[in-house]
Amino acid sequence: MPPSRATVAAIVADAPTIPPYFGVADDVTGAAGTASIDVTPPANVTAGSSLLLAVFIASLTDTVATPAGWTLSAGPIQCTTGGNLTAYLFTKVAAGGDSAVTVTKTGTNGSYRGLMYAAEGCTVEDVTTYAASAVNTSHTVGSVTTQDTNYAAVILCGTRGASNTHSFATYTERADRNSGQPNAAVADQPHPKAGATGSEVVTTTVSATLAAFHVALKPT
Repeated sequence: MPPSRATVAAIVADAPTIPPYFGVADDVTGAAGTASIDVTPPANVTAGSSLLLAVFIASLTDTVATPAGWTLSAGPIQCTTGGNLTAYLFTKVAAGGDSAVTVTKTGTNGSYRGLMYAAEGCTVEDVTTYAASAVNTSHTVGSVTTQDTNYAAVILCGTRGASNTHSFATYTERADRNSGQPNAAVADQPHPKAGATGSEVVTTTVSATLAAFHVALKPT
């Protein structure tokens, strides 16, 4: 016997909604010899929002420590051919009114960049990483898996190249930072069905190595 209209309506009403894009904080770059940078969350971040901080370093030997109150969710990953690049992904559930996060770097060999993304009412469930094995203008970032309906998928990527503009095959680009080194971009897409999101092609205007994090955001 099929469910009644009332039952179907209740199920639909109870389904989680797709996490909305919330904002991208102004990214911050630091010169090779700069010991730390401060990255500030978007001003209107509310409690329970998911904060994603990607850090890209133009070096294989310099490192960054996990900031206080944050979790290292992926990395470090490294691109070792045609332009050295190291990347980290840190995450945090916002308390509301969060202050700037200090990213501290050890080593003086490479400049670095921190780029923060925020989404409301969600938590990080799965992360896929990509580190280019060669210099190219086209990079295929692997799929990430969602376990339920109405998720969102986010890609944060960085490139070792000057004045590099990024474009995404199907995702909506939220920020593209191509002044200073490394360059970086972030894009997202609603994923209403459970399962693999599929891979995403990221294209750059300048041939370069690229490191990326593909993140599944679960609605809460």
